[in-house]
Amino acid sequence: MEKQVIFAPNKQDKVELELVDVYQPKLMTSKVDNFIPYYKIAINQKKIRARYFSSNYKWSLCSRYFIIEEWFTNNSSTNELINALENIIVRLTIFDLIDNMSGLVAINKNGRITPKEINEKQIIYIKDNKGLYRELEVKMVDINWRSETPRFSFS
Repeated sequence: MEKQVIFAPNKQDKVELELVDVYQPKLMTSKVDNFIPYYKIAINQKKIRARYFSSNYKWSLCSRYFIIEEWFTNNSSTNELINALENIIVRLTIFDLIDNMSGLVAINKNGRITPKEINEKQIIYIKDNKGLYRELEVKMVDINWRSETPRFSFS
């Protein structure tokens, strides 16, 4: 499978995106640029299992935080993501590499989310709701953090 390595600004930390497949929404024409790739990721060689991500991501300048658009569905079978993509829901997920935590920044049921800026105090992102773009922000203190230890595979 095709892999892409994204190094943090400190050049020590990295995220690997491993291509799972490409998806083409039914409402789009079959042009090459309409295909949306989705990936599995590993952060510093620790795989995050049973979760899928896009290539919309951003590192913080301090290299502590990595934010990325995550895809999920209400489908009970996470292994059959491609069959449920017409009803895809995306969320902007943040990973704290120092404290081994993750958090939910935002959810979008009608389009994509693109991270724009991140620092120690806030995250700025663009929410696309079927062509209506809004720039929004979330303060770091408002994020509900949880430990990522059970989600990582140390292989």
